[in-house]
Amino acid sequence: MEPLLQISGLEIDIPTRRGTVHAVRGLDLDIARGEIVGLVGESGSGKSMTAMAVVGLLPPAARITAGTISLGGRSIIDARHQDLQQVRRHDVGVVFQAPMKALNPRMMVGTQLREALLRAERPNLRAAMVRSLELLDAVGINRPMERLRQYPHELSGGLAQRVVIALALARHPRLLIADEPTTALDVSVQAQILDLLDHLRSTLDLAVLLVSHDLDVIRDRADRVNVINLGRIVERGPTLDVIDRPQHEYTQSLVAAMPSLARRRDLALVGLHRPSGAAAADGAGAGGTGDAPVADLDDGRPVDTPVDQDLVPIAEAIDVHKAFALPGGRLPWRPAHRRTAVEGVSVSIRPGESLGIVGESGSGKTTLARMLVGLAEPDSGEIRFDGRPVTALDREARTTWRRDVQFVFQDSTSALDPRRTVADSIGEPMLAAGVPATERHRRVVELLGEVGLAEHFGERRPRQLSGGQRQRVGIARALALDPRLIVADEPVSALDVSVQATVLNLLNRLRRRRNVAYAIISHDLGVISYLCTTVVVMYQGKVVDAGPVEQVLTEPSHDYTRMLLAAVPGARGRVAVPEVI
Repeated sequence: MEPLLQISGLEIDIPTRRGTVHAVRGLDLDIARGEIVGLVGESGSGKSMTAMAVVGLLPPAARITAGTISLGGRSIIDARHQDLQQVRRHDVGVVFQAPMKALNPRMMVGTQLREALLRAERPNLRAAMVRSLELLDAVGINRPMERLRQYPHELSGGLAQRVVIALALARHPRLLIADEPTTALDVSVQAQILDLLDHLRSTLDLAVLLVSHDLDVIRDRADRVNVINLGRIVERGPTLDVIDRPQHEYTQSLVAAMPSLARRRDLALVGLHRPSGAAAADGAGAGGTGDAPVADLDDGRPVDTPVDQDLVPIAEAIDVHKAFALPGGRLPWRPAHRRTAVEGVSVSIRPGESLGIVGESGSGKTTLARMLVGLAEPDSGEIRFDGRPVTALDREARTTWRRDVQFVFQDSTSALDPRRTVADSIGEPMLAAGVPATERHRRVVELLGEVGLAEHFGERRPRQLSGGQRQRVGIARALALDPRLIVADEPVSALDVSVQATVLNLLNRLRRRRNVAYAIISHDLGVISYLCTTVVVMYQGKVVDAGPVEQVLTEPSHDYTRMLLAAVPGARGRVAVPEVI
């Protein structure tokens, strides 16, 4: 079959003060109609640069220096500006990674859809509305008439991504480029978006370029896969052949770094492994990563020491309830109502234990975590520290609680002050605790080494770090006061697989060396399986399943847990995933 998209010998250079960055080097790729082709690699590998070259959306400094791109036999590289605009308007639809950034926050969904339609399909307002409703229905959005009058901020992540897909389909494209379309989405919503892409490619005979760093997503959905590293395709072929039997060392390292439900729990992930001569995806680029030496792989393996159930829990929630007041609509005189976030939940975390808290957005897991560390107070029920209600703690005991229980935020960027250096951010808790300057400096250097960062990183500011490095700085900051419990909210949700492996191995090492306990909030069941000893599953504010991680993830007792497991990419015996957005 003649390829719809054909890329041959593509080279993209980006001039910088330090020299020219060869972002894409001699890349070949093709896609036929009705086919999903995966392009997988880490941040900085050149995958998004390749995808954006197809639609002429490269950064201003980037230049195509060699190669050809043709779509349906028409050259893209040599096209005039107006011809390229026609390609973007009619032939190619793009689904971007962050749906909220792709949508105009000041315009209703219906207005944005109407503007995206072909002129012939919007001769009047009624015709435009009918076509917009058809698009929303095609992407599986419930209550479409209501959605047309909503703004992006009123949509869930899954609904917003579906709207972005509807916009991409508005002009009947032949090629759909999906750039990380499911990053950080709940597992069931992720399954729905991927099912939707699969359905559209078969019913509309679309060619789909699926760009991702998630091997499970690629394995589950792509017909063929191209593995890209440092701008070059290092391995390609049928998806199952490449991922199940990788030949190139870079592909092997990606597979070894990926936690999954199918992986043996006693095997360590391979973090910070790079093919010889490769620059790091999680580092400073050419010239090395700047990462400090870390312990060997055995030291990062999952901890299998049984938790002593007779020990007094460090922290526990006993029958806690929490509700939030919501405004009564757009009319200020209407009374407010309350939405229940957590209802009658009880959990406990003992020394050395790693508790996983899973559930979809809105299930109450983050609210529960915030109550455990004192960032929110329950409306009823008790939070206890070392067996004592926190409301009964005197000033000295409350200070001890604040020191012993620390929080690692999901968004590592907003969690760090952009004006402070890394050393200042890590040292801030010690400054507040009255630790002398000399001891603070020594301790900061020690903590940087413990999370695998070289001493000179202390001089940098957050904007000068990669996502994985910022997350490790957040962990170092949480460790500054030698806590006994770390509560981490989605600590690896948007990280590349090798960086994710490094952070997960780091958490295991700290638990082994310090006997640190964890409460890990995540929607990734592979991460929970690898890192945790026990797990609770939350749904609509309640715990519906709980127990040892092996038991809950292999023999779930609740239908909701079974639905989550069935929605995991690559799950065997997939069952229908119910509509939840």
